[in-house]
Amino acid sequence: MPAVPRIQRAVPVGPVTTAQDPIPVVATIRWNAGDPSEVPALAVGWTRTAVEVRWTDPWGGEHTDWLDAGDVRRAGEAPGARPDRIRPPRSRGRRPRW
Repeated sequence: MPAVPRIQRAVPVGPVTTAQDPIPVVATIRWNAGDPSEVPALAVGWTRTAVEVRWTDPWGGEHTDWLDAGDVRRAGEAPGARPDRIRPPRSRGRRPRW
């Protein structure tokens, strides 16, 4: 069997929520020997600290792994961006946030 590079995986803690339909995300895969890489993936489950993603490696193999929640973002969001929907509405300003 050929050697396959290993990645850093998370351990889910707490109740697991399963997605009714997989959610398109971008996952940061942290290789144990090398630089991290971002890959398109599907989120299929999550806890407060980890996300279970289905992704394809550069060699064409399909995987389902638990990753740290900080290494997964919805497709289309900028890296490090906090979605507007988690901020509370402002009372000042011209227009409401929500």
